[in-house]
Amino acid sequence: MYKGLEKYADAIADLNKAIELNPGFAQTYLQRGKVFMLEGKRALARRDFEKALALDPAEFSSQMDPRRWPMLREKVAAAVRLKTQAEWCAVL
Repeated sequence: MYKGLEKYADAIADLNKAIELNPGFAQTYLQRGKVFMLEGKRALARRDFEKALALDPAEFSSQMDPRRWPMLREKVAAAVRLKTQAEWCAVL
């Protein structure tokens, strides 16, 4: 809801309140991390992603494990190189 409206501060405020009420719910940290990413606040996003993973490691895929991020980044980069910019524009 907030993403389409770009009301990131409102989203963060709501997520902060949710964390205050239930600090053990991993999904809230995951969602706040996503908002931080949209804002370009990568360090804060990483902190929240790591917290979510620590709270509930079984809930999250290996994509959430920061130790695997360099390998996953290269895998995505290799896939992106398979198409031209024009081809990707047509897809997206």
